[in-house]
Amino acid sequence: MNYYIDLKANKDGKHLIHSDNCIDSCPSHKKIGRSKKLGEHKNGNKAIAVASKEYPDWAFADTLSFCEFEGKKVAQSNDLATRYIWSIISMVVIPIIAVILILPNDNSESNRKEELTPIGQYKKNCFSSWDGRHHNLVKMVKDGLLDSSSFKHIESKYSDDYSSYMRYSATSRLGLTVIKEITVQSDLGCNILEIIKEN
Repeated sequence: MNYYIDLKANKDGKHLIHSDNCIDSCPSHKKIGRSKKLGEHKNGNKAIAVASKEYPDWAFADTLSFCEFEGKKVAQSNDLATRYIWSIISMVVIPIIAVILILPNDNSESNRKEELTPIGQYKKNCFSSWDGRHHNLVKMVKDGLLDSSSFKHIESKYSDDYSSYMRYSATSRLGLTVIKEITVQSDLGCNILEIIKEN
């Protein structure tokens, strides 16, 4: 720990030795305002010994000076304040987090119920969660195109009877981009059973 010595004596005629812990909080040091670094030492007694050699005519306060005593009190009060803040946080924040984790989320519950229904399984297994396209329907349409790389999905819809509608664009035989629609009947396993309508 670093120690410092006040360059002016206090009202008792003694020079105080300060540690890193107390120099900023010492009222005596604040009045005097000037100090010199004595260096790093194991304890206040070692610092006093060094100061006594360097300044043999000066009188020094004992190790547990007012400064160090006040510094310890400040450190203890800071420690108490920190413990108080953490106790408040643990009494308020932790129960709130616990309530959030314990209470059921209505949204996730309804999503789970929908996934358990056949139509929920159909939606989950057959349609992309990213853009809503029916995987097998897109494959079937692309396989029938002259240029499968020109395919662009626009929208898809499904109904409770497992029929699916898709709107898409692609390049025609004449090289023009056309928008087409197709409605198909599929099953719960995502297989396309028949084309209902195509434009």
